Amino acid sequence: MENPPLDRRDAGICAALVAAIFACYWPFQSAEYGGDPLISACILQLEQIPASYVWHFAHFAVMPIYLLVAAIMPGASALNVVVGTQILCGALGVAILYLVLRLLIGDRWLALLGALLVPATHGFWLCSTTGEEKGLMFLGMALFVAVLFRQVGLLGAAPLPDRPWVLAALLVLAVLLHLGNAVLAAYAFLLYATHVLLVVKEPRRLIGLTAWMAAAGAVLAGIYVLVGVYVQQVRSVAEFREWMLQYHTGSVLKCFYIDENWLRNLRWAFLGIKKSLMFPLTSDDQSGAYWLFVLVFIAAGLACVVLARRRNPMTTWACLLFFALHGMHYLFYEPHHWESWVNPLFFAAILLTTALSALPAKIARAAAGLLLATLLAWNSQGFFAPHYNFDLEVARRAAREAPPKSLVLHDFIFLHMFMPLFSSNQSVMARSLYPETRQQLANFRATRGNTGPYYLWTEGVDGLNRRISGGQKAFLLCINHPAVLAYYGQFLNLGTPLPFTVSRQPNGREPIPLALVPVEHAKPNPKFTMENPQR
Repeated sequence: MENPPLDRRDAGICAALVAAIFACYWPFQSAEYGGDPLISACILQLEQIPASYVWHFAHFAVMPIYLLVAAIMPGASALNVVVGTQILCGALGVAILYLVLRLLIGDRWLALLGALLVPATHGFWLCSTTGEEKGLMFLGMALFVAVLFRQVGLLGAAPLPDRPWVLAALLVLAVLLHLGNAVLAAYAFLLYATHVLLVVKEPRRLIGLTAWMAAAGAVLAGIYVLVGVYVQQVRSVAEFREWMLQYHTGSVLKCFYIDENWLRNLRWAFLGIKKSLMFPLTSDDQSGAYWLFVLVFIAAGLACVVLARRRNPMTTWACLLFFALHGMHYLFYEPHHWESWVNPLFFAAILLTTALSALPAKIARAAAGLLLATLLAWNSQGFFAPHYNFDLEVARRAAREAPPKSLVLHDFIFLHMFMPLFSSNQSVMARSLYPETRQQLANFRATRGNTGPYYLWTEGVDGLNRRISGGQKAFLLCINHPAVLAYYGQFLNLGTPLPFTVSRQPNGREPIPLALVPVEHAKPNPKFTMENPQR
């Protein structure tokens, strides 16, 4: 099939797509806050940023890109830099998807409707507006896949001359943007092998791609080893493995479920897919709505495969191959999380649009438009719903109650990331004051760069007492309960609590009794006789 040429109208549509997505997403920025963007924003606010906080093992290039954007836009807030970068990069990825669809099916308007399905999903909206690094991940994958498709002749024209070094360079970029893109190496090899062995029947061409993919792997390995040794101070193979696999081994987070029941993981995977596609009214995998979604999803998927195969068998195989490779990992790595299923939206849009293109043009456009309108109508429940964050409300309330530039000691999980972004107060994890309590913050060393310096207290008890003696105010922020106050009283001399309440829900229900308690000084050698009841 002859390749339909691109023209200025396609360039205009791409520009309009990027502008429209950015304009529609920007008002909802940070409607829900995630850990990674908050950590990135806090690091951006530091006067001196240690190298260990720049190079995150899972997304090496993300923080350097944030630093570049912050240097270009010095007046922008740290959160605006993070969220704006992700929205823009996600929108650019959607523009690339439009071009791929335009070259695949030739119908400009069906391609546009198919590309718009991705930003209409709940998962893509969340990863962009919360500032999660999946926008950059999506862009890196989109660039790689577009070039790969062009290289193997999937975009309606004869394949480009063999330039496997271009794919190798884009693979390095995609993996540095997010380690989850490493699956693209196997994907490129298998798709390219299908092309050269079964379509053009020139198996020798596979040698060049294999060599360049191996070179890309060597470059990535070299980068990780250099950063591990010289920046993260990794000194053994065991430490390197701990650093690279901290999410899989559970040394930081419980993310990998390889030893769990496979059927349960499969149920979780459908739950994650559902959350990525649609705003969830329920969050369990036992409700009738969940099982209805599973049945409709499987039936619609099979119908798409049948129709798409009639139109373009190779494109259908390319999509199914990615689904298989991606699912082999994410069936066990956080299968229930919507983030795990954002990248497959790219291929889902390709498969669905290819399937619709097998129908008459008017019917195909009407079906795509109806699906887009349905997604937007359903997911608008999430877009426009009142968003509420307990830790953010606590940070704002503490900023009102405590004098500016006070020290606020606490043990809340996310408050240490909200405090420096929304007030002038300094957030300090109370358990970082003493070795005995610091051990309760398990596996901090294993994170190697995940934990910023904005809440770990490094001046010791004497330093805290000097600050208080010098006139700086210090407060303990905790749940207002006798047992909690008694626990902190083991190592802090406390004044009279200043009580207040913050709700866990936007409707004011479930008020949590909290208190700001003046800290007079910290005891130099306390004896701990009880566990923190607030944990």
